[in-house]
Amino acid sequence: MLAKMALGRPLAWIALTSALLSACGLALEGALPKTTPDAGEDGGEDIEASLPPPTIVDSAVDVITDAPLESCTTIDACVPEVVLALDAGDVRALAVTPSFIYFTSLASQTIERMEHDGKNRVVLLSGVAAHTIHVSDEFLYWVKVGGALPGLHRMIPDGGSDKLLFANVLGCIFPMGDDVIVGDLNTSRVLSIAPDGGARVLATAAQGAAQPYGVVASANDLFFTYSGAGLEDGGIYRLSNNAILAVPIATQQRNPNCMEIEGPNTIYWANYLEGAIRKSAFDGGGNVAIATGLTTPVSIVATPSAFFYNSGGAVIRLPR
Repeated sequence: MLAKMALGRPLAWIALTSALLSACGLALEGALPKTTPDAGEDGGEDIEASLPPPTIVDSAVDVITDAPLESCTTIDACVPEVVLALDAGDVRALAVTPSFIYFTSLASQTIERMEHDGKNRVVLLSGVAAHTIHVSDEFLYWVKVGGALPGLHRMIPDGGSDKLLFANVLGCIFPMGDDVIVGDLNTSRVLSIAPDGGARVLATAAQGAAQPYGVVASANDLFFTYSGAGLEDGGIYRLSNNAILAVPIATQQRNPNCMEIEGPNTIYWANYLEGAIRKSAFDGGGNVAIATGLTTPVSIVATPSAFFYNSGGAVIRLPR
């Protein structure tokens, strides 16, 4: 049985809600129950991420652009800038707003914020292993791995009022209207999660969503990664409106992580074990690297003036 989804921002793809969830042996139909724990509960069993692997701490950053960007007349016109280089520790994932860069560190167990020039660095939350992050006008969303209350969390962008929304989910976070879309590598499904923790299934393993970690969406398409084992067996998949099964638009990718979407026909993704940021059209055409020589990149954020991504212990800004 196919059901059409409506998620705030225009969105029209098909969600197969009756597929069996291979990883947890559940069958979901339509809306999922909230997974915010009651007082005294720990939000479910701890989870241990096997893919993607933890970021390797490396303060040396070597960034090479091997393809000109839209606003660059030559390759040399786009010179990457190190916004922040940590002496010890890593930058796991990042998010960018008009005023700030938010990032997570697995080594220091923090979620932090700084200005675009790297100044006024502030720790918003400490003692947490945050794998991915997204910041909206109202909330800062992040995914916790291990310990108590693993899963998708929500707090205010200035820090505080942290709350578990959905337990044990593991993947990147993409905004869609008032909700966020999250890839769940553990259970091979893509979820839409509301600010109150209510959730719906957008794609399952039956539709080709095997090991979905990175996710983005347009008005008519849902894109997600297949993480693979890192040996050129990963891929980027597209589930279009009215389609029952996702199709690959990029194969032989080395552990693709979080994604970004821009305009009517461009997606980006970070290849964790290739050490590259790549882009292509929605149909997979024009697949090129816009940055290589990176150390385990996880995030890519596109703004009108620059790209932001992580490399080892650094936050990199690539002007456009």
